[in-house]
Amino acid sequence: MITRFLLIGFAILCIIGINKPISQQITLEYEVLYARIDDIDSCIGKAKIWRNGNKMRIEYEEGNIILLTDDSIYVFSLSKREGYKLVGSDPIKLRQTIEYFAYGIIIPEMVNPQFVGSTIFQGFQCDILESRFELPDGSVFRRREYHYKLPKTNISLPMKGIWWYNNEVKMIFEIKNLKIGIKIDPKLFKLPSGIKIIEKNLD
Repeated sequence: MITRFLLIGFAILCIIGINKPISQQITLEYEVLYARIDDIDSCIGKAKIWRNGNKMRIEYEEGNIILLTDDSIYVFSLSKREGYKLVGSDPIKLRQTIEYFAYGIIIPEMVNPQFVGSTIFQGFQCDILESRFELPDGSVFRRREYHYKLPKTNISLPMKGIWWYNNEVKMIFEIKNLKIGIKIDPKLFKLPSGIKIIEKNLD
């Protein structure tokens, strides 16, 4: 379960920004459609996401779940009733390790994003941003994303995007059915009973 599930799941975490907490007054529910392109393990799929402040639940069609609580990250399978608690001493290093596991590179924040236009996407006014980041080995990571600024926050949610690595498309995604300010059952952000959890240290 662990390898492929983590690769797909962490790709989604990179898309939506696990290091960007949302105001406690804002709750979100949405779906992410994605295609991850890789020479070895490409995949396409859909995930449903709930967010409330620092808490997040990512649920896949096959029943695999990533759960972010205030202080922990869990990945588990509802059908197999088992999973992992991911631990690390440094939150920044933990995020970077997750990204390296998913892509083989550290995904930078959008470096000096350039505004290239605006458009309506899924009914939301979005800024189109592009960025280019050169890695120490000379390879280039490039992004084009459609960002919607969430109300009452300084957070912009990437509604659609394409990522390139050395001019090869590596990720395509888009958000659908975005709902803002809805009531979310607190139980969604709690680990279900009966799940066998093993700690996995990412240091």
